[in-house]
Amino acid sequence: MVGFVLTRVDPGDGMLPCAVGDLAEFYVVPERRGQGISVALATAAVTWLRERDVWTVRKLICAGAHDEQAFWRSAGFEADMLCLSLYRDA
Repeated sequence: MVGFVLTRVDPGDGMLPCAVGDLAEFYVVPERRGQGISVALATAAVTWLRERDVWTVRKLICAGAHDEQAFWRSAGFEADMLCLSLYRDA
């Protein structure tokens, strides 16, 4: 195995007229990156979600992960949300 993708379909709360797809996990082993595997996995995942009537596909990415952001932008994704986290002190 050289990589995997895990998708999830969220029917939502009824406020939007469509289901939302989430690319929950996405990974390609480092030595196989740059060989088109990431593109093939992303394309397969989006196709699978579209076949299930998903209109919006999301991929949550850390703010500092610039290479990952560039990959998803090149696949047509665009930034449209901001997630802020508050962590408890140890």
